[in-house]
Amino acid sequence: MALAGLNANLLRFKLVLHCSEPLQRKMSLLSEPALWQLDDTYEGFDWIDFHDADNSVVSFLRKSREGEMIAFVVNATPQVRYNYRLGVPESGFWREIINTDAETYGGSNVGNYGGVRSENVPWMAREHSILIHLPPLATVGFKLER
Repeated sequence: MALAGLNANLLRFKLVLHCSEPLQRKMSLLSEPALWQLDDTYEGFDWIDFHDADNSVVSFLRKSREGEMIAFVVNATPQVRYNYRLGVPESGFWREIINTDAETYGGSNVGNYGGVRSENVPWMAREHSILIHLPPLATVGFKLER
């Protein structure tokens, strides 16, 4: 009996650890000032593109007072959009900080291998762009690393 109880407790502990990992990742996003710092002003938000009805994709920027930026892209179709070009305001490495299609969340795990480097290709009225893979029915977020 004591062994069965111990096994049950170990199983519960493993389940809590397994479930807490995605929760910890989500909680770390709350520490991103670009997501909340300028919520009460238009300065914290900027559309990248809301006209791509053909692909059912919308994209926007969230910004902090310090100039940190996170680009969000929503693919509202069940089709993967490989090599989707997204206009970004600055050059550099855009790290993928959230992907709702990740296996952790029960998704198909289509992603961008941790992030992408911008190219000097003007796009969507922006000076630079990134070439990304958009997972199906998902949102991805990219933070410019400084």
